[in-house]
Amino acid sequence: MSDGGRTATALRAVQLLYGAACVGVAFALIFRLGPAENVTNATSARILGAALLSLAVGAFSTVREPRRHRVMLRVEIVFAALTAVFLIYRLVADDNPLDAAWLLLPPVVMCVILLIVLYPRHDADPPPVRD
Repeated sequence: MSDGGRTATALRAVQLLYGAACVGVAFALIFRLGPAENVTNATSARILGAALLSLAVGAFSTVREPRRHRVMLRVEIVFAALTAVFLIYRLVADDNPLDAAWLLLPPVVMCVILLIVLYPRHDADPPPVRD
């Protein structure tokens, strides 16, 4: 298997994990399970849950052909990066070492790094040259 094949396989695995994580968090938000039961605005939590389900659908569809779903990969990178920024802000502003957000930060940051490193940069087939 060429290096490009290993990269594509790794990207597919990341997409499966990303999609599964989005589904898990989405269900917790939509049905107010675990820590999500303490969210004061249930409508906002459900809207975020719906957005996460949409990201999961995109991640699962990206598994088949990552190169054709670069836009979805970019959306995932931006969403995960912004999530990391807001988590860091919360952790710094609240200054609570027991905050559960500390558990989310490492996987979110790792996800951003993996998505950027594994992002398909070159087309397998170059575009046709026009005369």
